[in-house]
Amino acid sequence: MLKALLILLPIGAVSVTISALINEEYLRLFLAALMMFAFVDVKRKIEAEEAEKEGEPLSKNSE
Repeated sequence: MLKALLILLPIGAVSVTISALINEEYLRLFLAALMMFAFVDVKRKIEAEEAEKEGEPLSKNSE
């Protein structure tokens, strides 16, 4: 899934940037989605570090 996001993110960024020239609201929505993705990623890293300190390995499917 991460590879798909890495491929689709630049394509989405270009299309949203072009759309932002027409309407600023598209840019705000895209930035909000990007910040949400970054927040979830940081949250997962923190949970993994906490679990590692407790000695519990996190499974790849935990969300």
